[in-house]
Amino acid sequence: MTSLIFFSFILLFGTITSYEDIRWGRIRNKYILSAFLFTALINSLMFLGVIEDHNLDEGYYLALLINVIIASLVGFALWTLNLWTPGDAKLFSAYAALVPLTTYRQGYTQYFPSFTLLSNTFVPLFFLILLTLPFSMSKNKDRKIKNLFDPRRLIERIIFLFGFLWFFNAIFSFLGMQLTFLMYLLLFITIPYIFRRIKFISLTHASIILSILRLIFDSDTVFTVEFLKFFIFLVFIFIIVMFLIGLSNFLPTTTAINIEDLKPGMILAEKIKSDDKIISSTTGGITADEIGLINKLYAENKLKSNLIQIQQTLPFAPFLFLGVLLTYLCQGDLVVFLESLFKS
Repeated sequence: MTSLIFFSFILLFGTITSYEDIRWGRIRNKYILSAFLFTALINSLMFLGVIEDHNLDEGYYLALLINVIIASLVGFALWTLNLWTPGDAKLFSAYAALVPLTTYRQGYTQYFPSFTLLSNTFVPLFFLILLTLPFSMSKNKDRKIKNLFDPRRLIERIIFLFGFLWFFNAIFSFLGMQLTFLMYLLLFITIPYIFRRIKFISLTHASIILSILRLIFDSDTVFTVEFLKFFIFLVFIFIIVMFLIGLSNFLPTTTAINIEDLKPGMILAEKIKSDDKIISSTTGGITADEIGLINKLYAENKLKSNLIQIQQTLPFAPFLFLGVLLTYLCQGDLVVFLESLFKS
């Protein structure tokens, strides 16, 4: 019964937030707040016994709280890395609170079962990028892609994979968590972004240090034929994925619009300088005051053109909503569900 209550609310919540993200490019805080209040209300009634659910054990509410906290931290981290907007981060946290933990039957991740929501969101998104890539590449033939095949970068990635793979395995084994392939992929994509913000050590140096430590402390595993086969396969898959991500950078990401058509929340693809301020791109988009300043600069003939370059952002709320629906449909992780179908 409780699963049906949450699912009904999710259908309404997901439809509204997806529509607003597509139509207006934003997700209003009142909807996020309503999701958390609804979750708190229903779980309180369940805890008090007003609503009965015999499938829950004593540790359910603590596990749910830990899951939501980790989801919020992950959402914040992805926002600081400019991988999505603050609204998307809050929406992910809301879904982490709304989806009952009993839904994650396929590929349950201890402490952070809502990672399945990320997995089921990014897998369809990844295939959408692959489908649209050939059409976008045809419009960008003049762009060079030789950096994608740079031998030096390839060697750096192999060292990075070798060192950090061992590091992640050691950390998550200590925490009693099992890493899925998508979790590896997300970590290997996120770590380079983090190191770009760290000044005291580079990613290459950290990878070399971890690789040397692995050769010293994990030699029994490294110097085996089984590990060599596994690592060659992993490198092959990792290179393909990195190549596809690299190609996705050639997707058209900006468009020129008239200054009169600027709206709050739009993200600038260029810096606009005034006498005492620089208006630049942020994940939150430009404000009404900044639009007023841009119009003033144009009226004073301080801008070269009446056209402003704006980033074309992909509405992410519909993909998160799709990820939640796939989670319900597959009773957990989509990839694990498909694997079980092929094995049966």
